Amino acid sequence: MRKIYILISQTGSLFSKGIRWYTKQPYNHSSITTDKHFPVFWSFARRWPRLPFPGSFVKEEFNKGTFALFPDTDCVVLAFEIEDEKAKKADAILDKHINRKKRYGYNYSTIFSTFLFHKPTISKRKRRTCAEFVALVLSESDIHSFDKQLQMVHPMDIFNNFSENIIYRGKMRDIKESDFLQQTPFNQ
Repeated sequence: MRKIYILISQTGSLFSKGIRWYTKQPYNHSSITTDKHFPVFWSFARRWPRLPFPGSFVKEEFNKGTFALFPDTDCVVLAFEIEDEKAKKADAILDKHINRKKRYGYNYSTIFSTFLFHKPTISKRKRRTCAEFVALVLSESDIHSFDKQLQMVHPMDIFNNFSENIIYRGKMRDIKESDFLQQTPFNQ
């Protein structure tokens, strides 16, 4: 058995505050990793911490980059075991993106069309939102399928589907390596 980790967060940047105001949801960002890459997570987000644009495929680490710039980030880390075969599929998807990360961009058209028209824009092959990417990894690895188009998946959909697997809830600045030594889910 192997592990999948999902990080759900709300940084407090102007862009994320705008999304939070619109969605009325406590968390508006998601990223994913496997035990092969942990504690590094992967997502689609801002390329440079101080600028909301451009967005691309990015590496995210606890208390580094954007999370260091916003230490009051509220976050939840989810972890659960999966079969080796599914983990290998997830690793392959992550590795493909990691090895070609400069080819990927953020799917702004889905963000705006979802907000304005409540309809997704079909992603170009190399453009995704954060939640769309997490949903893609989970779906194409046969770990979890969503009952909506991947472009319509929101970080809270991911959180709600895996909320029984919380291993950390709190501020980003309070995360310590020891928080993840004992991987027992807890509810708060």
